[in-house]
Amino acid sequence: MPQTAQLITLLDAFPSAVALSTGGTVVYTNPAHVALLGYTTEAFAAMAMRDYLHPSDLALARARFDRARRGERNHPCELRMGHANGELRVVEVTSVLLEDDVIATVSVDRTEVYQVREGVAQHARLASFGDLAANVAQELNRPLRGLVQDLAALRSDLAMLAATVPALSERLTALEPRLDSARRSAARLASLTEDLEAYAQGGEHSSMPHKLRDILESAVELAWPRLRKADIGIFRDFTPTPLVMANEARLVQLFLNLLDNAGDALEQIPAG
Repeated sequence: MPQTAQLITLLDAFPSAVALSTGGTVVYTNPAHVALLGYTTEAFAAMAMRDYLHPSDLALARARFDRARRGERNHPCELRMGHANGELRVVEVTSVLLEDDVIATVSVDRTEVYQVREGVAQHARLASFGDLAANVAQELNRPLRGLVQDLAALRSDLAMLAATVPALSERLTALEPRLDSARRSAARLASLTEDLEAYAQGGEHSSMPHKLRDILESAVELAWPRLRKADIGIFRDFTPTPLVMANEARLVQLFLNLLDNAGDALEQIPAG
């Protein structure tokens, strides 16, 4: 085995991680290898491949090691290895047969390169998702806006019908609040899809003047079914306020979150 003093001196100073093995057992690792994975030669020699290799890379590593043992050429490949401190390292590995069944494995840390590459790929996936979200939001927004207009027209028609058919006036008038509620809900959904489309395309959320009381009433309306089921009542005491510049859907969501949090807190209070 080529473990002359000159070779060991050379490998000790080599900047890349090098391990020498014979018969499947590691007999030497240079300081760069110890720094790369955190294991001494003795500790590394006592480990099986499965102890430090990522499970998904185990078959590839064994196949490449067998090829090197047969003297076949191996191109560099990336393998994921576990550091002694638990961190995952991505290492470019090249194994070659020296002599007398001695295999030299040279490893280069590619963790940062791998992370940058994965970050670019993740950015591309997010960009694709943003395009998809924008397209979906655009397709949803059109029928929702149409639904808002149809509900407004239906309410107007019902009001006219109630005026012309007195016998139906009471029943039709009772439907008006439900139609108004449905119209507001559809309008909120349309506003949310517009926000989603704007966000996906890198735009800004639109802001318009709103009555704070209307915003609060919308939030209460959305929260009420859940609060009623928990036997939690709502007391309204609105003070007149000036118009606020805001995005309606986002402000409704803000107050809805506050009501939900208050409901959660009240449910934690023991009965009695």
